[in-house]
Amino acid sequence: MSQRAPIETTVHDHDGEVLRYTLKATGQSSERLGACEVCGQHVSEVYLQRGMKMFERPTSIAARRFGWTYHGMADVFGHADCLVGRRKGVEVMTVPTNHDDANFRQEINGVDVLIGRDAEGFKAYIADRYEGLFTTLLRAYQFAATAANHPERRRPITAGL
Repeated sequence: MSQRAPIETTVHDHDGEVLRYTLKATGQSSERLGACEVCGQHVSEVYLQRGMKMFERPTSIAARRFGWTYHGMADVFGHADCLVGRRKGVEVMTVPTNHDDANFRQEINGVDVLIGRDAEGFKAYIADRYEGLFTTLLRAYQFAATAANHPERRRPITAGL
């Protein structure tokens, strides 16, 4: 199998569980790799989708407490559209393909946003200022997007979610 750069890496929120999917072209057809594992049809360009999920390490080192694992996830070959349709959860964001920690840095509407995961939950920082604590990545991202696009609608930290 050829070593090709990933096409995209997306992060999803599936009922509070954070999943990461990377889609990559193989440069092969189904004659060599077999039919699409989702629909069973012939594939002229086979893609590989690798899934990972965020997990908490049993360690006291706070900086590396959360990481990614393949455990419980499957690699799937097939059509790009079939693989994208097989992803669990709501797509939250696209991240660089070399992203390997539990902090998500994005630029939304020209505003620097950081969403970090720690033992308490997901913490949102807008323009390097702490804004709030959220139970899921999706809620933190939705808050950050609203705050970046409509700064007048930011809720104070004490408002809670």
